[in-house]
Amino acid sequence: MDIVLMFFVYAFIGWITEVFYHYIKHKRFVNRGFLHGPIVPIYGLSAVSLHLFAAYYFTEVITSNLLFIAIIFLTIFIISSLFELIGGSLLMHFFGARWWDYSHMKYSIKGFVSLHFSLAWGFFGTGLFVGFHQPILLPLLSTIDTETKSLFATILLTVYVIDTVFTLFALMNFKSLLLQLKNNVESLKQNSEYLQGSKEKSNLNAFRNNIGKIIQGLKNHESFKKVENKVDQIRLIVPEQKDLKPYKAYESIKRITTKISNTRLYRAFPNLRIALRRKENIKNGDDDEK
Repeated sequence: MDIVLMFFVYAFIGWITEVFYHYIKHKRFVNRGFLHGPIVPIYGLSAVSLHLFAAYYFTEVITSNLLFIAIIFLTIFIISSLFELIGGSLLMHFFGARWWDYSHMKYSIKGFVSLHFSLAWGFFGTGLFVGFHQPILLPLLSTIDTETKSLFATILLTVYVIDTVFTLFALMNFKSLLLQLKNNVESLKQNSEYLQGSKEKSNLNAFRNNIGKIIQGLKNHESFKKVENKVDQIRLIVPEQKDLKPYKAYESIKRITTKISNTRLYRAFPNLRIALRRKENIKNGDDDEK
């Protein structure tokens, strides 16, 4: 039961850390993480992994031992990096979206892991382990009777499972919206010939150019905010004739982008980059990981 409670304690600390960091950076509160509840599981998993590692390899803990602290720091550095890399890659594979992106930072791995943040997690985690985990949390857990710990663990796990189920449905719906966005953009491009009757030939060229940029953006992990801006630009050149296929496609795209921007997942990950590609483009060497 101690491991379960430990997981939720650090998952909650992780949520507070994410919310605080986002608030300092953007000056507004955002419920960070995938789940509805105030936890970020990756922090809990990292803390539990570190605890099990330390319990297995160290029988006596001397917090003033610099070698021990260095090993803890290195362990946290590696664990956090691995979880970010694996988690980011799996989310990219299953949901076609890059939920966080460190590509613009030096020494990043596939945009999922950043040396800057891995070092930050290392220092932050080491401080927590030495200053909170050992002297406070472990003694506190030892004072709680087994029955009480079992009750709390059962309640928390039940809520966690329910939250996870709802989140999975939300993720599948989010993925569906992203796929609808891609299909409608492709449809809009294919139907651009319906603008041939426009008196201004430049409108057709500008229209096709903007559509091409949107599709290229979808292939190259462009931020969803930029895609929204391009959709708004297209509105300026699409004739407002509701019987025209391009206008209908544009309206569908606008509805979908509005739905995406209103989802809790997008609010939690405002730097979302979408990566919806045609499989044939991948085979032909259109690698958007470059």
